[in-house]
Amino acid sequence: MKDTIVFTSITKNYFAKAVVLANSIKRVNPSVVFHVVMAEHEPFTADDVIPDSIDSIITLSEFDDILDEQYLFMHSLVEVCTALKPLYLNKLLQNGWQKIHYFDPDMRVFSDISVAIDSMDDATIGLTPHITSPDFNLDSIMINEMSAAKHGVFNLGFLAIKSSDESKLFAKWWADRVIKFGFSETFMGSFTDQKVCDFAPCYFTGLKVLRHPGFNVAHWNLNDRQVKTIDDEIYVGASKLVFYHFSAYDSGIGRELIEERDANESATLLHIWDIYAQELQQAGEAHYSTFAWPLSTFNDGVTITKAMRLYYRQNAFVRQLFPKPLTEDSSAFLSFWHTDNMGAKLEAKLGEFEAQLKQYRYPVQQADAANMLSALENVDTTHIDRVFIYGANEYGEQVLRYCRLQFAQKPIHILDQNQRIVLDGQSTEQAGDFAFSNKDLVVICGLAARNSMINTIQRLSDTDPVIV
Repeated sequence: MKDTIVFTSITKNYFAKAVVLANSIKRVNPSVVFHVVMAEHEPFTADDVIPDSIDSIITLSEFDDILDEQYLFMHSLVEVCTALKPLYLNKLLQNGWQKIHYFDPDMRVFSDISVAIDSMDDATIGLTPHITSPDFNLDSIMINEMSAAKHGVFNLGFLAIKSSDESKLFAKWWADRVIKFGFSETFMGSFTDQKVCDFAPCYFTGLKVLRHPGFNVAHWNLNDRQVKTIDDEIYVGASKLVFYHFSAYDSGIGRELIEERDANESATLLHIWDIYAQELQQAGEAHYSTFAWPLSTFNDGVTITKAMRLYYRQNAFVRQLFPKPLTEDSSAFLSFWHTDNMGAKLEAKLGEFEAQLKQYRYPVQQADAANMLSALENVDTTHIDRVFIYGANEYGEQVLRYCRLQFAQKPIHILDQNQRIVLDGQSTEQAGDFAFSNKDLVVICGLAARNSMINTIQRLSDTDPVIV
């Protein structure tokens, strides 16, 4: 009987991360088999050294019957990598493996992983939620809870599976939904392999929500998890840290979020990040991180853009005309794409559309702007000759539109250090170009630099202006 296996899904640029993950698992669970599933057909050469901690490498060729050329052209790197997760889980279950764990490659194990499946009791599907307790802090709600609502209640960077009829059905269902709907399009209700699993508790009675504080620790759940060091062991509350998720490692944002925390809280966390950085360096991160995904370009090196993938996905006639866009039909597709400047037009439309989506906010996120506007209502404008809005940001735009209606007969100026900004059709000016008086109204919209902005206005004033 095949017992316990762990697998991860990567492209070559993440190979060092997979090595760190494999090494960390073998230290605490040496008998576990570790597989790496690659979203590439021929990822390695004779010069690449595969460490002993990796027992097998499975390439994209194993899935050619499902992930054909059309599928690969319609999907991004992340979408293909995540599609491999349920597909390979399905294969492992069909091949007789009894206990299966999936880990994202940007994770590191710190203690025995068998506690995950052991904690499932009679359940055969174990998922970890992004967050496990409610929080009433607005920033926390927006960063964690509302983000999870968009991207998925469960973090599918980890799952634990015991073989059963139901877990086999789960793998089949998950793979089916990801192949059909596994796009990174949150406005359509999908997010790769993850969002669909919001439905899993509704369908599978053998699913257990794994709330162990030492599982899948990451920046999105640190508000309710105290990470600390006790006798050289890392704990989360009273439990040992089992595995940590180094999400947003490459961008640097992940570490920045840790550094922003209280110094006493962040000491152990920063130590963990330092360990991970050192191990990545030893595993060849500087070398492997330079590799581009082969399916990000055509054979001649031309980049496949998001707009190209989207257009190909949305139009069945294009797929009919160019069934092999990555190989045989690549030059013909590119020629078609540039016909009548179609590509440039769609690229521009897509950019405008995405920019428009980013402008949407919940009213609770606009509390600062609302406070500024409320303060303006209390200003006696009888003797005001000019209105100045200091700060060309989203608050400044809200105030500008309000002032155009409320002070329609008065000149309105937008002040900002950057004179190249255009806010709602109006260009910015510099504060130094004006002398302010008690007949001027100045609305400070730069929250972080409010005191500095007030000092600048006062320094340039003959008599004190009205400052809001």
